[in-house]
Amino acid sequence: YYGGVSYDGAHCVLETEDHGFLVAGFAESYGAGGKNLYLIRTDADGDTLWTRVYGGNLQDVGYALCPAHGGGFMVTGYRDGPSGWVKGDFWLLKIDTDGDTLWTKVYGGAGEDYGISIRQTPDGYIIAGVNTYASAGGKDVWLLKTDMNGDTLWTRVYGGALEDVGYGVNTTADGGFIVTGYRDGTGSWTAGDLWLLKTDALGDTLWTTVYGASGEDFGFDVFEVDDGYIIGGLYSYGSTKDMWLVRTDTDGDTLWTRRYGGVYDESCLGMTLTDAGEYVLAGYTGSFGAGYNDVYVIKLEPETGIEEHGAPLAAYPYTTIIVSSLAGIISRHEHRLFDISGRPVTQTAPAPGIYFVEQNNMIIQKIILIR
Repeated sequence: YYGGVSYDGAHCVLETEDHGFLVAGFAESYGAGGKNLYLIRTDADGDTLWTRVYGGNLQDVGYALCPAHGGGFMVTGYRDGPSGWVKGDFWLLKIDTDGDTLWTKVYGGAGEDYGISIRQTPDGYIIAGVNTYASAGGKDVWLLKTDMNGDTLWTRVYGGALEDVGYGVNTTADGGFIVTGYRDGTGSWTAGDLWLLKTDALGDTLWTTVYGASGEDFGFDVFEVDDGYIIGGLYSYGSTKDMWLVRTDTDGDTLWTRRYGGVYDESCLGMTLTDAGEYVLAGYTGSFGAGYNDVYVIKLEPETGIEEHGAPLAAYPYTTIIVSSLAGIISRHEHRLFDISGRPVTQTAPAPGIYFVEQNNMIIQKIILIR
């Protein structure tokens, strides 16, 4: 644990060359007042090597880290937020390995502008976040490309009249970029649909794809993998949320999706790939653990959405019943109900047809609903 007597939190962790870690977030326990950007450098055992705070007497927060060209680290987030979690200006800092500031840059205008994800590129850095001063309305996804000194090479804003947010960005083999987040949110951080954008090297849109249903859905991290992309995020159905893994081809068309969770809310708030190509999802769970929300980590095989070796259906036996109402079944919180096309069912009086009951990510019953 790290922190003081007040409110301190972390948003990102980066493994360092000495197998230690650098953690970025915010601290109200230290600094000039309000929230200050907070960095903690540890050794491989988590013991503190140094801590630094950056910022003034307003709200300053760090969201993401990456290695810097020439050594040291890059940090992005925002500075000079007026109050609470109201953001200020998009902030980029370069620090050395001891946490001393080498330079800082501020981008944006009136309103809330901030960086959420940063990656190193051969000639500089690519940062995804949120823009409000030049947006088409509300929040828009902001992609900012800088050189190694943080000077702007180009910026692009994507979105419409509703709320659009960019959570994750990554480089692609063709020299372009892939961005994920959400579009058409309804405000107050209520997400819309998971959004995947593919751009060329100058940020011009090659294609965009939207995934999701009627609830809140978003992508938090995205990686290029063989013949496509993998996205970790959140999927909502009814009043429940699950971790969501989406695998696409190179054009953004869905190859498979998987959801992970229980009867309460789960979400993926970070993802990485292992050297073996496995997926590691991290976030929170309300269904498992000690109660309320706990940290939730899942490690998955590379093609987890594909049934390997043609496992026979008899390996997961379930019963079939005929009923005239689903009201009692839907009210059982430990169960989830899907129609024959795989869509979640939340209404208490759906149309007659075939439905499946899922518990702990396994089909346990087939239901034939008659009039």
